[in-house]
Amino acid sequence: MSVYDKYILTEKREDLLWDKAIFVFDTSALLNFYDFNDEAKNALCKILEILKERIWIPAQVFCEYQKGREKVINKPITDSNKYGSTSFKPSNTINDFKEFIEKNKNNEHHPYFDNEELNRLQELFMNMEPLLNKAQKLIDCQYAKRKNEILELLEIDIIKNEIEKLYIGDELSSEEMLSLVKEGEVRYRNSIPPGYKDKKNKVGTQIYGDLIIWMQILKFAQVKEKNIIFICDDVKQDWYEEAQRKMLQPRHELLHEFYSYTKNDIWFYPFEKFLYHFKQKCETKSLIAYIPTLERIVSYLQTQTRTKYLLQHFHNQIALKCHRCGEEFEALTEDFCFEWIDEYEGEGRMGAMYYHSATEIVTCPKCQQDIFLNLNIWEYPQGIYTNQVITSDDADILGEIDLRYFVKSGDYKCCVRCGRRAMLDEEGLCEYCADELDYEINKE
Repeated sequence: MSVYDKYILTEKREDLLWDKAIFVFDTSALLNFYDFNDEAKNALCKILEILKERIWIPAQVFCEYQKGREKVINKPITDSNKYGSTSFKPSNTINDFKEFIEKNKNNEHHPYFDNEELNRLQELFMNMEPLLNKAQKLIDCQYAKRKNEILELLEIDIIKNEIEKLYIGDELSSEEMLSLVKEGEVRYRNSIPPGYKDKKNKVGTQIYGDLIIWMQILKFAQVKEKNIIFICDDVKQDWYEEAQRKMLQPRHELLHEFYSYTKNDIWFYPFEKFLYHFKQKCETKSLIAYIPTLERIVSYLQTQTRTKYLLQHFHNQIALKCHRCGEEFEALTEDFCFEWIDEYEGEGRMGAMYYHSATEIVTCPKCQQDIFLNLNIWEYPQGIYTNQVITSDDADILGEIDLRYFVKSGDYKCCVRCGRRAMLDEEGLCEYCADELDYEINKE
């Protein structure tokens, strides 16, 4: 393999890897199995069964999996966006309706209804209340059923049973761990991957978790003289190259280190890429029944990948420091209305000039002070945003958002990827970028 070949995944190289390489899963990829329903879990476990003789799990991955398993299983219950609570509660609707009627009963002052219309409203509510109560019971029943299924998984876990059948590597000795920590300190000071991104968020030897996994992979590949396909769903800068318009690629430093150390070959795949290629390259009779389920999983994960991409390249919060109490906090744009006032400011050499302004109100979480934000952005020529200013008399602006992505002018908005003004899809992408991103995600 030439000095450059190791950085390029050709079709021939990829086919050779899939024919002979050992599959190594990282912790995030294994824990991903728990995100799905029982049908999908069975399909994913079938993959482990089919590849059983070609899978190796680093000891560090297995250790992290055991530590994180229970938390991940319980996450749908504890997550307020899933079964932890629901934003739609029919019982709340009933109470709100009752309060509204009571509030508008007295026709001696505002607000009030005509008596006849108020009676009609009460009659409508009386017809609605039994239906809303039925809806509440249905929601509670389904949520309780899902929670019980989740809790049962702690005791009867088909994923854990399947993983424990796999070939699991040996732990590092105390001497090896001390040596690795010393090497890790040097690597992290110089931002040498992998794992240096974890030094701010973890403590103790946990800081070196990714590096331990990497060193165990290097040792295994060298001793066993094996090529590796590494399924790594920890898609961050110390594993993958930062690529906005390119196919996701492993860090070149890691490809170089692996080849120098082992003289063997390696490539990385995020979990959804691995499933996509597995479905294409490893179709067997025993897998045929699971193909429709795997296709749905891949489709779901591709959507998740697009969402993660947008979040990584698109800031959606303003950092503020309250003048009254000094509290620092973040205001999410999802809570903003963005009711823009558009003003035409005349014509320049390159076309029309526009000024867009909006006012948002957020509340300090500590002192409950209302904080007014003034959002201002200038557009010249049409479709090109030249300047923006965010101000507040109630707080210091510690971190801004890019207002281009929130300006609404008719049906045209600014694409979150390329910045063009166009009709956008649900994820904020113009037709061009949506097609391009789909191509990148599915590119072989």
